[in-house]
Amino acid sequence: MSLQIATPNLKRLENEARRVFSFRIRPEYVILLRHRKNKNGPGPGPERKDKTMQPYQLKAQYYETDQMGIVHHSNYIRWFESARIDFMDQIGVPYKEMEASGIISPVLSASCKYLHMTYFGDPMEVTVSVKSYNGIRLILTYEVRNRETGILNASGETSHCFLNKEGKILTLKKAAPKFDAAFAACMKERA
Repeated sequence: MSLQIATPNLKRLENEARRVFSFRIRPEYVILLRHRKNKNGPGPGPERKDKTMQPYQLKAQYYETDQMGIVHHSNYIRWFESARIDFMDQIGVPYKEMEASGIISPVLSASCKYLHMTYFGDPMEVTVSVKSYNGIRLILTYEVRNRETGILNASGETSHCFLNKEGKILTLKKAAPKFDAAFAACMKERA
């Protein structure tokens, strides 16, 4: 297992994180983790030291463009999905872990406003925010910007619910308190 933390002199924290967590921390993030002493074990949300979410970064690929070299509109929704998974990793709710615990989160709706063209090779970033969360439904917003110019190329929103493996709606507060705490903390940071 490989674990890297992008802040120097954190050997103790790095060793603790290796012991407690089974996922890899991506080196471009500065994420400081602290062991929370409660029945849920190590937890996300309010215990995060670095509350600044890092945007998901990507570079527009050739295969994502049309004949004019402009990124096809369908790719923005794919970028939203990748950014959402990355966002969930950052707040301590890895989607893979959520699925392993028997919870799935289907997309109920997705929308995108195309504001400026994106071309092959453009360095982009997608910022994800929690617009609303009530334990049953989650609405996320997205801003797709060019990293070099800062121009907002697109914005959008996705809506999700939480289901068990049988497809029954569930509330995260009861089914997964640790995941609920992470999303609720994002709402508090927004306020």
